[in-house]
Formats: sequence, structure tokens, C-alpha cells
Amino acid sequence: MQNKRSFSDFSFQDALALTNVLTSNEIPAQITIHVKAKNPNDKIAGMNRLRWTLLLDQHKITNGVVNQKVNIPAHGSTVIPMTVSFNLRSLFSGNNKNSFMNVINSLTGKNGKTSEVALKLIPSIAVGNQMIEYPGEITVKHTIGK
Repeated sequence: MQNKRSFSDFSFQDALALTNVLTSNEIPAQITIHVKAKNPNDKIAGMNRLRWTLLLDQHKITNGVVNQKVNIPAHGSTVIPMTVSFNLRSLFSGNNKNSFMNVINSLTGKNGKTSEVALKLIPSIAVGNQMIEYPGEITVKHTIGK
């Protein structure tokens, strides 16, 4: 869909591919979320894996794992890029459809409601040949609207 601004920009093959996507049960989407990790401690902090769950108004959209060693400097921060893949079709079913419409309406100012996007994170460190998970979840929230 890049560089498509009007109907005349679509070739026959583009239109056929779009029709196939719209009539299937899968509409693949991918976004990159940049998470800023802060270390308030006097020593460098390390992480080897990050399990995450993405929620929209407390409804699970998708989850995944970042398998990447990250070092966070003492009293510093670093940005962790997270590639999030999901089926757009899932946003139009069940409780997700109401949450998704709330986000659209919040972004366009069509209602007075807000929506909440949250990431639940569980970092792990490698100790020898074992991964040790952080005891609990770290939740990062962002409110959309108002």
C-alpha cells in the first residue's frame, strides 16, 4: 500500500492482491514499538530476553519475545526496538472491535473517551545456561485521547 494515493495508482495485480487479503481471515500487520528502558542503579543492568504482551483497553492483541542482549548503562537508558506482528482482522472481532473503534474515535476527536495501550513485560537474564525471569510483570501504559 506504499505510494498509493488514489485508485489509479493500483495495478490489476495490486487490486487482486488487496481483494485476496480482504476476503481472507488474515490481514497481517507489523509495527515497531520503541521501548525506553531506564536503569536508576549505580551499576550496568543487562537483559538477555524480553517476553511481552500487547493490550488494547485490557484486551490482549498479541504477544512475543525479543531475544536480544541489551545492556543499560548505570543511571542511563537505552531504547529497545520491538517488532510486533498481528492479524488486523483480530481487531474487528469480540471485545477488540469496541476497543479498536475507541482508539480511532479518540485519535480523531469524535468522542470524549480515552483508550489505553499497555505492554506487559517480563525481562530475563542468562545465568550460566539458564534464563532467570524477573519475578513479576512490568507494565507500561499509554493513554490515547483527551
